[in-house]
Amino acid sequence: CQIPVTDAMINVPNSKLHSNTATTKGVDELQKESTDKDEATVAIIKSVIKIDKTADPLLIHSGDNVTYTFKVTVVGDEVHDVVVKDVTDPTCVPTLAASTQTADNVLSEGETWVYTCTIPVTDSMINNGSVNEHTNVATADGKDKLNTPVAQVQDPAVVAIINPGIAVDKTVDAVGPVIAGTMVTYTYKVTNTG
Repeated sequence: CQIPVTDAMINVPNSKLHSNTATTKGVDELQKESTDKDEATVAIIKSVIKIDKTADPLLIHSGDNVTYTFKVTVVGDEVHDVVVKDVTDPTCVPTLAASTQTADNVLSEGETWVYTCTIPVTDSMINNGSVNEHTNVATADGKDKLNTPVAQVQDPAVVAIINPGIAVDKTVDAVGPVIAGTMVTYTYKVTNTG
């Protein structure tokens, strides 16, 4: 028989194994009963890849550089062929910090691989409909021990873009020349243009 095996079917304590036992019973022509059983065990692979993306700094002027950090981990079984992409900004190519990758190129549970990229963020990158914010999204995926793709995950990071500006308009209440010693009043109108 064929059945789908899920992690809910793990029945061997302290393992990732599913054990299935088949029993057969028959009676021969002399009515003697005969029974037999056999067991087969299968290992269940379950890998969940996770990504945590952060931005530094979170508040910038248009055109300032932002460094994005991507921390990739796995829960469950190991993952290989890990790929991290910045899907919002194609110029941001995540680079793996050599010190975080293991020699076997396999991301195992308990390990954290750290990627970074630094790009300038400008007004042209402000999200439609948002108030001076840029949301940057990254994805991570990989393959399990059986070369089956592990579901892609994504995580956003939000950067606020400020454009400070100030304007001053100065006027005087006197019209034309004034006699020395005459009091005049200056008015200053200061406007925040950013």
